[in-house]
Amino acid sequence: MSLLGLFDGSNARRAAGYATGAANNELTTGYNNAFGTLARSRNDQLAALKSGYSHAMDAMNQGEATSAGYLNKGYDTARGDVGAGYDSAKTNVTDYYNRSQNLLNPYIQRGSTLSDLYSTALGGKGADAQRQFYSDYASNDPYREFRDEQANRAIMASMNARGQSNSGRANLAVSRASMERGSQDLQQYLDRLDRAGQQGGQYATTLAGLASQTGQTMGNLEARRGETLGNIETSRGGALAQNTGNYATQRGQYGYKFGADQAAAHQGYGQSQAALDYQVGQGRAGNHIGYGNAVAAANTGAANNLIGLGSALISGFTPGKSGISPVGNLVRTFYGNAI
Repeated sequence: MSLLGLFDGSNARRAAGYATGAANNELTTGYNNAFGTLARSRNDQLAALKSGYSHAMDAMNQGEATSAGYLNKGYDTARGDVGAGYDSAKTNVTDYYNRSQNLLNPYIQRGSTLSDLYSTALGGKGADAQRQFYSDYASNDPYREFRDEQANRAIMASMNARGQSNSGRANLAVSRASMERGSQDLQQYLDRLDRAGQQGGQYATTLAGLASQTGQTMGNLEARRGETLGNIETSRGGALAQNTGNYATQRGQYGYKFGADQAAAHQGYGQSQAALDYQVGQGRAGNHIGYGNAVAAANTGAANNLIGLGSALISGFTPGKSGISPVGNLVRTFYGNAI
C-alpha cells in the first residue's frame, strides 16, 4: 500500500481484487465440499438401494424355494396316500380271492377226481381202465355182500313159505334180484360221480368268475391309481407354475421400483447439483459486481482526490491581497527574507 495509492485508488482497487478473489475461493471450496457431500449422499443412497434390492431378491428366491418345497411335500404326501390306499385295496381284494380259492379248491379237486372216475367208468380212458374201475368198484364196496345177504334171505324166506326153497326158480329169483341190485347200485354210484363232477365244474366256474372279477377290480384300481397320480402331478405342475409366476411378478415389481428409485436418486442429485451451480454462479456474479462497484468507487474517490489536490495547488500558488501566495508565505516562513 502506497501514499500515492490513497489518492489514485489503486490501494482500494487492489483490496477489492483480493477480497473478490478470496470470496470466489471460498465459493469454490464450499461448492466442492457441497458437491462432494451430494456425490457421497447419492452413492450411499444408491448403495442402500442396491443392498435392499439384493436382500429382497434373496428373500424372494428363498421364499420361492420354500414355497415350492412345501408344495412338493404336500403332493408327495398325496402320492404316498394314494399308493398306500391302492396297496391296501389290492391286499384286500387279493385276500378275498385267496380265501375264496381256498374254500372252493377242495370241492373243485374232489369234483375233478370224481369226474375223472366217471369218465373212466364210461370208457373214456380205454377198456382196461374201464375194467379196472368196475373191479375196484366191486371190491371196494364193503356193504355189498351184507346187502346181498339180507336181500337173498328175504327171497329165500318167501320161497320157503311157498315150498320152493331149493328149486331152480328160487335160484333164478336170487340171481335176478342180485343183478338188479347191482345194476341199480352201480347206476346210483355213477349218477353220484356225475353230479359230483358237475358240482366241481360249477365251483371251478365260480372260481373262474371270481378270478375274472378280481382281475377287473385290480385293473380298475390300477387305472384309478394312475388317473389320480396323473391328476396330482398335473395339479403339482400348475401349483409350481403359479408359485413361480407369482414370485416372477413380484421380482418384476421390485426391479421396476429399484430402477425408479435409482432414477429418482440420480434426478435428485442432478437437481441439487444444478441448484448448487446456480447458487455458486450467482455468488460469483455478485462478487464480480461488488468488485466492479468497489473499483468504480475507488476510481471516483481517486478523481475527487486529484481534483481536490489540484484545487489546493492552484489556491496555494495564487497571490493574495499582499501580493504573495500561500505557498510563498510558507516558503518565507521557513527561509525568511533571504529569498
